[in-house]
Amino acid sequence: MGDLVFIVPGIMAVLLLFSIFVRKQIGFLRNTLMPASIIAGVLGFILMNTGFIHIDRKIFEDLAFHIMNLSFMSITLASTRKEEGNQSKKAFRGGLWLALMWSGLYSLQALCGGLAGELFGAAGFEFSGFLGSLNASGFAQGPGQALAIGRTWESFQIIDAAQIGCFYAAVGYLCATLVGVPVCNALRKKGAITNSGGEYEKEMKYGVYFGQNKHMGYQTTHRCNLDTLTTHIAILMATYLLTYLVVKAVCSVIPDKSAADNLYNMMFIWGIFAANIVRAFMRITKCDVLIDRELQTSITNFMTDTLIVACMMSISVQMILRYMIPILAVCIIIVAATAVIGYLLARRSGAYYAERFMALFGFATGTAVTGMLLLRMADSEYRTPVAEEIVWWNILQMLTAVVMGIAVTAPAVGFWTWMGINAVMMLLCFGGAEICGRKMKG
Repeated sequence: MGDLVFIVPGIMAVLLLFSIFVRKQIGFLRNTLMPASIIAGVLGFILMNTGFIHIDRKIFEDLAFHIMNLSFMSITLASTRKEEGNQSKKAFRGGLWLALMWSGLYSLQALCGGLAGELFGAAGFEFSGFLGSLNASGFAQGPGQALAIGRTWESFQIIDAAQIGCFYAAVGYLCATLVGVPVCNALRKKGAITNSGGEYEKEMKYGVYFGQNKHMGYQTTHRCNLDTLTTHIAILMATYLLTYLVVKAVCSVIPDKSAADNLYNMMFIWGIFAANIVRAFMRITKCDVLIDRELQTSITNFMTDTLIVACMMSISVQMILRYMIPILAVCIIIVAATAVIGYLLARRSGAYYAERFMALFGFATGTAVTGMLLLRMADSEYRTPVAEEIVWWNILQMLTAVVMGIAVTAPAVGFWTWMGINAVMMLLCFGGAEICGRKMKG
């Protein structure tokens, strides 16, 4: 086990580095702007399931669990330093529209996937409505929460939920690029893109910067004392240690083992809470100057990239083949529903609707990273206000995503109650987005 501490991260690192080369050399991957982390995950999935790599999948699943917790805490810590806000009030409505639509699409995905799953179960497939509705966590939230919610659902006897959640997340990332890029090209040809240029810049297609490099952040501590990167990682890991000790202490006094396991599986929620306490403490003590937003964001992106690889390497091909027909059917239904409903309502949001739709589609099938990637395809210089609206989305989506918090205990409330909650939330969010869109049109 001791050697695996170095071997597992080493394998993931080699796959990520090799994927940069693969993306650069293969035209299809360049033209679809496929992230290297997805390529690395697919390669890792193949190597694991062909027997080339003989490592227990549980190791990758556990690694993904901890990386996911760290990524959520890193996102919280990135906003530790108070900065002068220069966001335009005009972008607020656009951000609210994105937040309402994202939450509405989550409920739409859970509803469609859940009903499709029930139909497959009734038709004799070894599948359930809960496994179908789990696609919403994989698509709209990403691999981290899909894994966390899946592990929690497994304690309610929903077998293979964690791996299926990770697979949904992987398919969501693929759809964000394989579907999102052609859609963006079609909107560009149609003239819907406001600042429609020609080819995407060379750096985007090849995935590396040529010539002048971009800076990753600023030094906040002197190297003769402690390096800035060391400081950021130390703050993050200390926060996680605090979270871990608190959760383990609470779990040790809970007599019900299943309840304690559920609490442990949702450690990312406790991690966010702890990171907020650390952030507040650093502001009060004037230590917030130690955090550089750009560098902390890069640490978060590192977590996201490695999380994708770890999640995909934890997936068993035998498990996927066992559920292949219902899973693929659910994914096709969800992608179609997300694209059609998202586009129709985006058309009613006024100017820059195409850019707004591209960002929304990326959010609803992958993560904030894929949303920004698709937006950059449509608006490479960020000349439209949509990039500014995304800043508000990051804030407001926490308020609109009430149903996502309920998802953790969905098996406890029952399937049809869970479907009813999503139906109500979907109508409320889409209705709110429609009202918001009308005001945006003026």
